[in-house]
Amino acid sequence: MITLDELQRQIREYGISRLARDTGFSRQHIQRIAGGQRTPGPDFLYLFGYEPVTLFKDILDDEPETPLE
Repeated sequence: MITLDELQRQIREYGISRLARDTGFSRQHIQRIAGGQRTPGPDFLYLFGYEPVTLFKDILDDEPETPLE
């Protein structure tokens, strides 16, 4: 599993123009994904061999424990 930040880094490393040329997605579309203005869809993720997954985080898990008085 990777995060959206990691995917965005991969896109920038590969090159936005090169990715647009290789995939058929517009350069603007890929720029928006790389810049965080747009969420990548399933078809785009498939090109990288990924699929979207939703995770839930326990927000109470990060809170420091307080001793009971």
